[in-house]
Amino acid sequence: MMDRAFPYLLMAAMATGLVACGKPGETPRQEAATVRKTPPGKPQQPPEGPSTTNPLASLVHRATVDESNPDVTDAERRNPRPRRGGALVVRMPSDVSTVNPLLQTWLQDQVVISYITEAPESLIHRDPETLEYMPKMAEYWKVRDYIQKRDGTRIEGLFTSETEQSVTIAPGVSLWTFFRADVVSSDTKTGLLATRFGHKLRGQVEPPLPFHIYAVVFKETSETAPLTVAKDQLSTWTNEVGTKQEVRPFIKRRCIWEFRLRPGIQWHDGQTATMDDAKCWFDTMRNPRVDCAMFRLYYIDVEAMEVLDPLTAKFTYRKPYYMAIDFLGGIGFLPRHILQPDRFRDDPEGYAKFFNEHPMGQPGKGQFVGLGPYKLDHWTAGQEIVVVRNDNYWASKTNLANWDPQRPYLDKIVWRVIQEKTPALREMENGNVDADFEIEPDTWRLPQTNSPQFTSRFVRARFVSPGYTYIGWNEERDMFKDPQVRRALTLLIPREQILQEIHYGLGNVTVGPFHPANPICDPSVKPLPYDPAEARRLLRRAGWIDRDGDGILDKDGKKFEFEYLIHTARAYHAQIADIIKQNLAKAGIVVNIRKIDTTVFGKTVADHNFDAVRFAWTDILDGDPYQIWHSSQSKHRGSNYVSYSNARVDELIESGREEFDPLKRWERFREVYRIICGDQPLTFLFDLDSLGFYHKKFRGVKFYLPIPNYDFTEWYIAQEK
Repeated sequence: MMDRAFPYLLMAAMATGLVACGKPGETPRQEAATVRKTPPGKPQQPPEGPSTTNPLASLVHRATVDESNPDVTDAERRNPRPRRGGALVVRMPSDVSTVNPLLQTWLQDQVVISYITEAPESLIHRDPETLEYMPKMAEYWKVRDYIQKRDGTRIEGLFTSETEQSVTIAPGVSLWTFFRADVVSSDTKTGLLATRFGHKLRGQVEPPLPFHIYAVVFKETSETAPLTVAKDQLSTWTNEVGTKQEVRPFIKRRCIWEFRLRPGIQWHDGQTATMDDAKCWFDTMRNPRVDCAMFRLYYIDVEAMEVLDPLTAKFTYRKPYYMAIDFLGGIGFLPRHILQPDRFRDDPEGYAKFFNEHPMGQPGKGQFVGLGPYKLDHWTAGQEIVVVRNDNYWASKTNLANWDPQRPYLDKIVWRVIQEKTPALREMENGNVDADFEIEPDTWRLPQTNSPQFTSRFVRARFVSPGYTYIGWNEERDMFKDPQVRRALTLLIPREQILQEIHYGLGNVTVGPFHPANPICDPSVKPLPYDPAEARRLLRRAGWIDRDGDGILDKDGKKFEFEYLIHTARAYHAQIADIIKQNLAKAGIVVNIRKIDTTVFGKTVADHNFDAVRFAWTDILDGDPYQIWHSSQSKHRGSNYVSYSNARVDELIESGREEFDPLKRWERFREVYRIICGDQPLTFLFDLDSLGFYHKKFRGVKFYLPIPNYDFTEWYIAQEK
């Protein structure tokens, strides 16, 4: 079924504590005592058989509906009876910063925005359990290769073969993807296939990947003989990978993408959506003055976007990118009829200023116009944001095979801002809050939340969220430029002690930049231990010595003293900061704790206005590490907040982006993992258990592996018996 999770799209740094992994059904005593040595919640293996040869099969993760709710019977799971009606009130520890889909930065922004727009999944959807790509707002899409001759002629089609001397292409044909239900007829003997969109194609269906249910991938064949072109007749182009330059013949694989939008999709104000709205998003995103660096990097290799007609758009890549389908299929839509960007045709800087400050992204009464299953009702800054069901939602009228026309079931979703955990728990017990997925470990362990009175009303949910918490060392500061110093700082932090005393063992010490469930994590790398003696040796070797006998290390006349930035959304961050301060003080390092409000925390970090920061990062399984680890992303408010730079890492990431074979790509990214672990630009802290409470009256609850882990369009209130 279609959901609103964000599979394989944006990695998003979160201003609140990121949490991961867990085992539902354990008793509180067992949960507190459990220290995981291997990551539970790792995607389950698919059944044995030929399909398991797909390397992505290990990432398939089946979720069980209402698994955490003991009141739901197996019979109810087999025969759900969802109905429309009711509201859901969810607690947020801090307000969202924007509902403008291009300006979003943090996870709470993304969660709310996903219900009022189709971001970050618009044209396509990737099932968070089976990893199947399927149409969404697009009826279908086509992929082609192309070559370019020396005279500038381009030939599009599908490559059939390539040798050292030549390349053979079948002109004009494509690799199609559409819903299986949209196939009107097919004949395996003749290879003919007809779709309900009027296409009559000749070719063959590509073998499905594990658990693929809804979509068909059809490889078209040409009515004419393939064309063979000698490589010396082709133009050349220069590909830059890191510091290397490679002159290549003009052979571009999987670089032409064409999407056909469903007709009749309407904005919340009744205007019809077209590909011109997608072009508005694309052009706005490409404007360097628009504050959306975290989006732009994924489209740097798109040479052009052309609107062929109101429902058709064509994208041309200058070189292959293995996640092109994710990001082109996830392209956003902006209401051109509201923004009217043509007024700024000759003033891109003026348009960027206008867009960055537009009221559609700010608090108010229904100012945002989207395409999603819910409409913005109102947003009262610092208090709540409320969305109501869009009864004109396109997916509920399209007869999609993976979408119940009654969805979304709930009339209203309210995100209520309650910063402190004690008032939040009181509001839940008083019936004013239905769900809270920002539960801290001490609240999870309270006798109060484990009592029969509490558990008779609320579900205790513990689940997987791949990601990690960390301390970022800003390498723009001289004291953190040396990897020996950063390694020493990690050795001085008693992470296992913090995990047990503050997090009660509800997690693991993190080793490196990718979650253990991620295939690009190298399990041979072990976590650095707590070793103050080795840390002091590394600091001495880096030149940090107490030369004046005042108990503080110094170098070149400067004391080893820095500011440690935390935010207000999690009370235990201050407790952890105190432990870090005390332990570093023993080694002669002064830590000054700086605590700021969550509303300004994200901007402060993006502006690199910190020495060291406690932060978190969501991980994408088989994702692209470019956003956070490529050196270019340390500029223009990119996500490389610590200004990490390693030429070999840049080269591996860039070459990996072109590699469609996952095994070869993972090999390169595992080397990235090993290098980063050695450089220690971050002190990797923990992958933590996600903890949440929600009222037992809600059904249809599933916890997925990709972030966010749940989809409120699936939730409904149980019918009274």
